[in-house]
Amino acid sequence: MASLIAELKEQYSRKLPFVAYRKPREEVLTAILQGDSELHGLREYTESGFVFAPFIPSEPRILLLPDKVLRMRYPAEPGIQIDRSGVPEVRADEKKRYLKLAGAARELISNGGCSKIVVSRKQEAPLSSTPLAAFESLLKMYPTEFCYLWYHPGVGIWLGASPETFLRLEDGIFSTMSLAGTMASTDKTETPKWGAKELEEQALVTHFIRDALKSYVSSLHVSDPLTVQAGAMLHLQSRISGIAGSCSLADFIRCLHPTPAVCGIPRAEAMRFILENEHYDRAYYTGFLGEINMQNGEATPGSEQACLFVNLRCMSLSSGLAEIYVGGGITAASIPEEEWKETRHKAATMFGVLLNSAD
Repeated sequence: MASLIAELKEQYSRKLPFVAYRKPREEVLTAILQGDSELHGLREYTESGFVFAPFIPSEPRILLLPDKVLRMRYPAEPGIQIDRSGVPEVRADEKKRYLKLAGAARELISNGGCSKIVVSRKQEAPLSSTPLAAFESLLKMYPTEFCYLWYHPGVGIWLGASPETFLRLEDGIFSTMSLAGTMASTDKTETPKWGAKELEEQALVTHFIRDALKSYVSSLHVSDPLTVQAGAMLHLQSRISGIAGSCSLADFIRCLHPTPAVCGIPRAEAMRFILENEHYDRAYYTGFLGEINMQNGEATPGSEQACLFVNLRCMSLSSGLAEIYVGGGITAASIPEEEWKETRHKAATMFGVLLNSAD
């Protein structure tokens, strides 16, 4: 680990792009180092490297080129106790703004304009450690998530631990997931009791993905929803997989991004509401990121391989400051005050990363 971190520190000091990441439930840390500071846009999904894509599909996608790839063993530390105390209070006007946003989304849904809309906000927090120290804290806290640290001098620094696979595509077999519905985890061992709102929200996402793909792929299987844990949060998840057939990587991305788990249903109407009412730029939050056309850290041009994740549980970092992005799905059954509490729980998981990082 020390040698890989040393390489990342050197890359960062030279203001050269890199990404370091560990895939869910794996014990290997991978780093991709780009040899120049050029901002490479992704032209076609037949290129090789690490893609960093924004929430809005029409905006430019960034490709880090795998000029140098480092890999080393870095197992998680299961059972580590993380201090999540000391989460800063949010200004009263910020809470009021979010409650108004959630209420407006619910009103549109009640009037038949949409069946689900995902609304979000961002919250600032002090950053007293370096990005690399925060990344090491993240790796310790989240053994089952996709953990990453991404940097480009022309864009900035992003850090996250995503619980949601966007797409895996290998040898003609694809897999994705429907992840929706959230509740805070407790120390109790009994099966959580999901409410009608969470069950409906998860079903909406599942049906969207199934319907979006069924005309393109050769076969498709949807699992029953299960409860999964991501840090201090619980979610409902259905796994969706099958044979890709003639469906290309570009086809999959066009069909799926952004899913109702981060946007809403119908997609165009939900996107319009978000852009007109959130009043801030999500940037890469709720976009997607990961490897394309790479196998075991090696570029394999034209093979349409992909290992991509939705950019959730993330933050952007700057000198002395972190901006944490959180959100939640609104349906007709949503209660704005409860939706606000959900964003507080989600923010707390990321505050824990900052509070437990040290140089």
